[in-house]
Amino acid sequence: MPQIKFIFLLLFSLPLVSFGQDLTNSRGMRDKNSGFTKVVGENQDGIFVIHGKNSTLASGFHIERFQHDLAKSELYKVLIPKARLEKVIVKENSISYFTHEGKRFKGEKILRFTSIASANYQRLSMSAVKVSDYDFDQEYVSSHTSYDKSTTTFAVGVQKERISGLRILQVKQDGEFKEVANFITEYKSTEIDYLDVVNDNYNNTFVLSRLKGNYFKAPQYLLLLHNGATGEVSQKKLNDNKTWLSSVKMMFDNKNNITNVFSFFGERLNENKGYMLLSFNGKNQEKKVSVFTEFEDSYKEEFLGLTAVYGGAQLNNFHIRGLRPKEDGGVIVVAEKFLKVDKTEMEFVNGVAQPLTRSVYNFDEVMVLSLNAEGEMKWSRKMNKKQNTMYDGGFYSSIQVVFTEYNVHILYNDKMNTSGNVMQYSIDLEGEVTEKLILKSISYYQYIIPMQGRQVGYNRVVIPATINKDTKLIKLTYN
Repeated sequence: MPQIKFIFLLLFSLPLVSFGQDLTNSRGMRDKNSGFTKVVGENQDGIFVIHGKNSTLASGFHIERFQHDLAKSELYKVLIPKARLEKVIVKENSISYFTHEGKRFKGEKILRFTSIASANYQRLSMSAVKVSDYDFDQEYVSSHTSYDKSTTTFAVGVQKERISGLRILQVKQDGEFKEVANFITEYKSTEIDYLDVVNDNYNNTFVLSRLKGNYFKAPQYLLLLHNGATGEVSQKKLNDNKTWLSSVKMMFDNKNNITNVFSFFGERLNENKGYMLLSFNGKNQEKKVSVFTEFEDSYKEEFLGLTAVYGGAQLNNFHIRGLRPKEDGGVIVVAEKFLKVDKTEMEFVNGVAQPLTRSVYNFDEVMVLSLNAEGEMKWSRKMNKKQNTMYDGGFYSSIQVVFTEYNVHILYNDKMNTSGNVMQYSIDLEGEVTEKLILKSISYYQYIIPMQGRQVGYNRVVIPATINKDTKLIKLTYN
């Protein structure tokens, strides 16, 4: 896609402080009845947002295409009768979407992969495959799209006589499903969950899996590996039943041809005593790095205080929000502390006690870690933030992470109990930190919606925002 220089355009009177970036905002979105909105990408034809009644996007959804400067938009309705949308891929001149439908009691699932032209929405291709032995104990079908978006790989859970297996399917440029592998594991279908999949530059497939544990034993994570050249299947265990892993994420580094698995670990559920990094590279899926590193007391003191750390306290409840490969083969990790607390209180109605449960959503501090290719920590940073809300699912809380060539930018809503400001916390590759106010609210509410935003290019992010009770898009282009 040719590089486009976007000119700063302010269509509404939004107080703005800009530091090395341009900000553009749209008019109100056209789909006023949607309960779910998500930015899915940008290509030569515009910026694309999907809308649905809820996050399942069952039966159908709208695509709203915005001009690059957000000045105008148009709606297009996509019908997917009796199906559920799982993935949308915005390519150079097309949009592909993956849906599935099926009958649980028959163990039958139909997977469909459809591509339409992004300029006029005409159908380019549609391929379907019926999985007659689908394992409905699996929550969803995980997928991975290659860096150039030419290939999408699917890990489909199947079962035979209650034993779990996997079908590895791929869709390439011709839009047709092709089977890469079909194998049975040693586990019962009720014992294993398939969480994620990566397909590397040698057509090797890595499937991140989890064996179900119990209250006293940690769930065991493992990688199921399919060698694209030999067809051999192997597995590698990531932890034992005494080491609890949390927020386990897998990522493919296209430049260095490395598959990374990162997580926090501890001695109990959601404890973050340190981090784990495993890396695999080469056509033989060889393990390159395997480290379990505990956080130093001096770093934990920044979050917990000296007294708590001296008493043996550990970090906990951090969840990965961003994972980026580095030029040297290392990774940058962005994680946020999140905890949902359900509180039950008794309320008296006409003299009769009624239990009332309320959910409190706590989105707090953010940690940023820079690891080298050997898994050693080069630097770490802490960002102070506290967001506490009730009943709303944390709609305006959490963070939007933007990775540019030389910086990591973290956007979030500050002072949410008032009219709100939008802050930006930026870190360069050497760990130098700046914090800026990028949107200042004066007379009306102005919040970004981080969970619905997306980085759409190497230097661009698009985020839905509520401005004076209207939902609009905000686009930031970093210079």
